[in-house]
Amino acid sequence: MRRSCIRLEEVTATIEGVSILKEITLEVPEGMTTVIMGLSGSGKSTLLKVMNGLKEIEKGRIIFGEEDITRLSHERLLSMRRQTAFVFQDAALWANMSLLQNLTLPVLQRDPSADRQALLRRIERMCEEFLFDDDLSLRPSQISLGERKIASFMRALLVEPRVLFLDEPTSSVDPAVCERMIQRLRKEKGKGVSIIAATNDPRVCANLADEVIILKEGRLVETGSLSEVIRSTNPETIEALSDVLSQAASYDMDILSLLDGEDVWQGGSP
Repeated sequence: MRRSCIRLEEVTATIEGVSILKEITLEVPEGMTTVIMGLSGSGKSTLLKVMNGLKEIEKGRIIFGEEDITRLSHERLLSMRRQTAFVFQDAALWANMSLLQNLTLPVLQRDPSADRQALLRRIERMCEEFLFDDDLSLRPSQISLGERKIASFMRALLVEPRVLFLDEPTSSVDPAVCERMIQRLRKEKGKGVSIIAATNDPRVCANLADEVIILKEGRLVETGSLSEVIRSTNPETIEALSDVLSQAASYDMDILSLLDGEDVWQGGSP
């Protein structure tokens, strides 16, 4: 029987009085990659932040491991987050720090006794891995958004999280680097890391997704394995997947390879 990494029970979240998530109940499996899909405004980013305790909810429960994080003290919540890392959609690097400081600070905060020289060697190898050749003395404002996203991705990996949250990790990123990111995420999953990504990128879905969550206007439309969801006859699921499927054919390993035939779309044509 598989174990849950995170479990949501009838979670509702609002922003400025507007309901963003509506009574969401689901389980995220441990040690697998779960991809959250949905059109812009469907609640993907909010769901990620709710799972990590970065956004408060109006009602419901969020179970991380064995603990309801909605009931934790601030100190216990911070302790829980030390098991995680988050790659934000806008990278969220510290503007007043150099790139090197952005990469090293989270590691040193978690482990003040960390070997600085070993950490610098890890950063050097990671920069080579992701084709990142910017001067690390630069500030985030001096590099492109795509480069900031790569730096944010590296920062998350450096803390060696048990759970990795990714919000549109490949947007604005060069295709060659995107492929390397996907390869690295495969390795992280092989180590037992639970990966939760909010993205409609067909490369990520096709190459990494074990489980898929479909959202629409804050509602849970469907959840299950990628093969189960992609064969759904639910019209809302088909609508949500159609844009992704229409792009997938341009990739060597794509979602379309999972389809067995026309009967998959018996509920409608994407």
